[in-house]
Amino acid sequence: KGANQYGRGGLLTEKKYMFSTTWNAPEQAFNDPTQFFEGNSLEDTLSHLHRVQKFLGMKPLKSFTCYDVIKNPKVEKFVFELDIHLKEVLDL
Repeated sequence: KGANQYGRGGLLTEKKYMFSTTWNAPEQAFNDPTQFFEGNSLEDTLSHLHRVQKFLGMKPLKSFTCYDVIKNPKVEKFVFELDIHLKEVLDL
Protein backbone atom coordinates (compact mmCIF):
# COMPACT_ATOMS: atom_id res chain seq x y z
CA LYS A 1 0.00 0.00 0.00
CA GLY A 2 1.97 3.03 1.30
CA ALA A 3 3.10 4.97 -1.79
CA ASN A 4 0.07 3.74 -3.76
CA GLN A 5 -2.35 5.50 -1.40
CA TYR A 6 -3.36 9.11 -2.03
CA GLY A 7 -1.10 11.57 -0.25
CA ARG A 8 1.68 9.04 0.38
CA GLY A 9 5.12 8.78 -1.12
CA GLY A 10 5.92 12.48 -1.54
CA LEU A 11 9.27 13.64 -2.84
CA LEU A 12 10.58 14.93 0.51
CA THR A 13 10.46 11.70 2.54
CA GLU A 14 13.95 12.22 3.96
CA LYS A 15 13.04 15.67 5.37
CA LYS A 16 11.64 16.78 8.71
CA TYR A 17 9.88 20.01 9.61
CA MET A 18 9.02 21.98 12.72
CA PHE A 19 6.32 24.59 13.19
CA SER A 20 7.12 27.59 15.35
CA THR A 21 3.98 29.64 15.91
CA THR A 22 3.02 32.71 17.86
CA TRP A 23 -0.51 33.34 19.09
CA ASN A 24 -2.23 36.29 20.61
CA ALA A 25 -4.50 33.70 22.22
CA PRO A 26 -3.56 32.54 25.70
CA GLU A 27 -2.69 28.86 26.14
CA GLN A 28 -5.97 28.33 28.03
CA ALA A 29 -7.91 29.06 24.82
CA PHE A 30 -6.93 25.60 23.55
CA ASN A 31 -8.28 22.25 24.78
CA ASP A 32 -11.33 23.93 26.31
CA PRO A 33 -14.70 23.32 24.59
CA THR A 34 -16.10 26.59 25.98
CA GLN A 35 -13.44 28.76 24.33
CA PHE A 36 -12.77 29.97 20.78
CA PHE A 37 -10.99 26.86 19.49
CA GLU A 38 -13.91 24.69 20.68
CA GLY A 39 -11.80 22.15 22.55
CA ASN A 40 -9.21 21.73 19.81
CA SER A 41 -5.58 21.38 20.81
CA LEU A 42 -2.88 23.47 19.23
CA GLU A 43 -1.93 20.52 16.99
CA ASP A 44 -5.59 20.08 15.97
CA THR A 45 -5.65 23.74 15.01
CA LEU A 46 -2.52 23.25 12.88
CA SER A 47 -3.70 19.96 11.35
CA HIS A 48 -4.29 21.40 7.87
CA LEU A 49 -0.69 22.63 7.80
CA HIS A 50 0.60 19.27 9.03
CA ARG A 51 -1.28 17.52 6.21
CA VAL A 52 0.48 19.64 3.58
CA GLN A 53 3.85 18.52 4.93
CA LYS A 54 2.64 14.92 5.18
CA PHE A 55 1.53 15.04 1.53
CA LEU A 56 5.10 16.02 0.62
CA GLY A 57 6.41 13.07 2.65
CA MET A 58 7.97 15.03 5.50
CA LYS A 59 7.95 13.95 9.14
CA PRO A 60 7.07 16.35 11.97
CA LEU A 61 9.28 17.45 14.80
CA LYS A 62 7.60 18.70 17.97
CA SER A 63 6.06 22.15 17.38
CA PHE A 64 7.11 25.24 19.33
CA THR A 65 4.58 27.86 20.36
CA CYS A 66 4.45 31.20 22.13
CA TYR A 67 1.06 32.20 23.52
CA ASP A 68 -0.44 35.58 24.42
CA VAL A 69 2.34 37.45 22.60
CA ILE A 70 0.55 40.81 22.24
CA LYS A 71 -1.35 41.21 25.49
CA ASN A 72 1.23 39.52 27.71
CA PRO A 73 4.62 39.35 25.93
CA LYS A 74 7.32 37.50 27.83
CA VAL A 75 10.14 37.71 25.31
CA GLU A 76 12.91 36.47 27.63
CA LYS A 77 10.77 33.45 28.59
CA PHE A 78 9.96 32.73 24.92
CA VAL A 79 13.62 32.88 23.88
CA PHE A 80 14.65 30.68 26.82
CA GLU A 81 11.95 28.09 25.99
CA LEU A 82 12.86 28.15 22.29
CA ASP A 83 16.50 27.42 23.14
CA ILE A 84 15.46 24.42 25.26
CA HIS A 85 13.04 23.25 22.57
CA LEU A 86 15.63 23.39 19.79
CA LYS A 87 18.18 21.51 21.89
CA GLU A 88 15.55 18.85 22.58
CA VAL A 89 14.22 18.32 19.05
CA LEU A 90 17.53 18.79 17.22
CA ASP A 91 19.58 16.75 19.74
CA LEU A 92 22.02 19.65 20.31
